[in-house]
Amino acid sequence: MKWSGCLDLKNWLLQKSTKMPVTFHTPMLSNSETSYKGEYVRLQTGVTELQKDDEILWNFEPKNALIAKIDGQTNKSTVYDVGDDGFRDRLELDDRTGDLTITNTRSTDSGVYELQIKSSNKVLYKKFNVLVWMNNLKYTVGDSVTLQTGVTELRNDVRILWKFSDKDTFIAELNQIFSLYDVDDGRFEDRLQLDNKTGSLIISDIRTKHSGDYHLKIISNETFLKTFSVTVHGEKLRYFYTIFMFLFLTPLLSCLFSRCDFYRKENGVSVGGKFRHTENWCY
Repeated sequence: MKWSGCLDLKNWLLQKSTKMPVTFHTPMLSNSETSYKGEYVRLQTGVTELQKDDEILWNFEPKNALIAKIDGQTNKSTVYDVGDDGFRDRLELDDRTGDLTITNTRSTDSGVYELQIKSSNKVLYKKFNVLVWMNNLKYTVGDSVTLQTGVTELRNDVRILWKFSDKDTFIAELNQIFSLYDVDDGRFEDRLQLDNKTGSLIISDIRTKHSGDYHLKIISNETFLKTFSVTVHGEKLRYFYTIFMFLFLTPLLSCLFSRCDFYRKENGVSVGGKFRHTENWCY
């Protein structure tokens, strides 16, 4: 065989390898969170620390609106309001983890919150079903009411504030020493007491005029908010009961006295302007 030093290639196929970015979409994860009106709820991403190219998006599904965003590249976080009855400065975003906190929760905050975490090669989806309960308390006129803070024993650095309804002034404060106040119209009239161990508010001999929202604020390393919706019944029911009994019993008693007077005249003898009773005096 004679070698020519040349290589003859037939049916040659050139293959080129190129690295292409691939994005992986993880399945949707779902969580449920429950809160009472006036408290706070924290929706956790599960991330310990965001990377520079990560992007966090929080959407509120009932209105399909973007409510919070973190752009890792620009290191900028933004929260948005939603409509007239929206969050109004009640959203807090953790720049390190992307966790979303809703403070002073309301019933309108109930719904589905969708989280998207976008990184260079994957997108993580997560949903939170949030239900906000109304912390409604019903009492009867004259009851002694205790609104519990949930604290077993206060530390020296804890401050307790109680506010009634939409008034700007506080009705009770506990900060090493405790103080009690009344609103401008004086409706509480020395009925307020504070438990100096727990900060719970006690309202003695409660009245219908004390119905409304009581806002609790606990200030320590973090601020805790809670609202109690108090409804007092009794005075109106008692009033209507009195009117009903008067309207019902007056004709009945009048009828009974008329019948008795009739039987007296039929079966009795008048002596000196008085009737002498017989065995059939009245039925």
